[in-house]
Amino acid sequence: MATRKKDIPQVRNPPGGDGHHVTYRDMTASELAEREARQLAYEAMLARQAAYERERWATVDKKPVFSVTGSVFAKSCKLPDGIIDYSNPSGYVPADLVKQYG
Repeated sequence: MATRKKDIPQVRNPPGGDGHHVTYRDMTASELAEREARQLAYEAMLARQAAYERERWATVDKKPVFSVTGSVFAKSCKLPDGIIDYSNPSGYVPADLVKQYG
């Protein structure tokens, strides 16, 4: 058995004989060049994607961040004290005017 170069990837040969014996061979120079071209195209795509993400985050980072503190509770003035929402078995919720909230 010949010693092979460990840095050259191998590809499967078509099965021979009864179909259960599979052998491998080193990639040829043209296969290595094709593999390298695909790898470079993939790395270029990743670089474009990273640049796009940096550009998008740069615009997001420039926008001011508003801090929201506290909360607002409002109920209709038509409701009696101690009742905060309409309780109707049929599920009907009447529409109230905004000026009825205070």
